[in-house]
Amino acid sequence: LCMKGEIAQMLKQSPPGGAAAAAAAASSSSSSKVTANIDKLNYCIINLSSSAGLAAMPEFSCYSASKHGIQGLTKSAGKEYGADGIRVLSICPSTTDTPMVARFADRWPDWQAKQNASFPVGRIGRAEEVAAMCGFLFGDGCPMATGTSITIDGAHSS
Repeated sequence: LCMKGEIAQMLKQSPPGGAAAAAAAASSSSSSKVTANIDKLNYCIINLSSSAGLAAMPEFSCYSASKHGIQGLTKSAGKEYGADGIRVLSICPSTTDTPMVARFADRWPDWQAKQNASFPVGRIGRAEEVAAMCGFLFGDGCPMATGTSITIDGAHSS
């Protein structure tokens, strides 16, 4: 529901810089170089999924299914709203050092230790790394990035 509200707001608001910027952008485009909404606007929604939404995760089928749903929503909305200049992406981190993972490790320390040791980079992810990827994706460096997912898992799924 949150994304539904975000999209509705993005569709009705003026482009960054207001109406004057929109008029200037429209008058500066020539037939030799088409400027699409995705290039003029920097509207972006980032859905937080999980590496569990990219593959099967035994013993966590409900969690995995919910994250697969986020993947489908991201892909569909990316196609549906790309022409309107709205990029929709998802981030798929694997095990990340958060309070939720700490609670899990307290309850099932052996399973969590095995999971943590399975990362080729030698550790689990950090919340700051997920935040840094959000910062990059919210920028205007790659407007063609939409309807897709970015995995942050230290080569765990490779």
